[in-house]
Amino acid sequence: MTLYTRSIENDPLIYVRWDLVVEGVEIEKLIHLTSDLEMRKKWDEKMMKGEIIETLEDNGDLVYYQMKFPFPLANRDVVQKRYKIFNKKNPELIEKFGLPKKENKYYFVINEPIKLKEHPKRKDFERAQLFMAAEFEEIKPNVVRARFV
Repeated sequence: MTLYTRSIENDPLIYVRWDLVVEGVEIEKLIHLTSDLEMRKKWDEKMMKGEIIETLEDNGDLVYYQMKFPFPLANRDVVQKRYKIFNKKNPELIEKFGLPKKENKYYFVINEPIKLKEHPKRKDFERAQLFMAAEFEEIKPNVVRARFV
């Protein structure tokens, strides 16, 4: 795994990207392990809770996560709109979001924070504002390059 960070002057955000290659797993299985909330609870020790609030059109959903952070940091929660786009099944979404057109299989997962009155900020959690995009690309059978930004 390779990790990159970047700060921009007068911008409070910290930009992070990490790249890795996962061997011995099909791309569909990797997507399932990372985006299925019940499955993720089985292997992600930091995830306290995850729920799909609403399923949207265009392969999107609204999700709520609670994440455990080590002391002295407060636990975090986040409400996000999430899109999962598969280039072989969703060419119209590839076009809509301006994603690259590639011959090999890839998934793009886009997360953006949202506010919902049904999930107000809680006193026992710090509300995270997490923008994230992930690309999972099959570079050969059972070898997936994953990039998280």
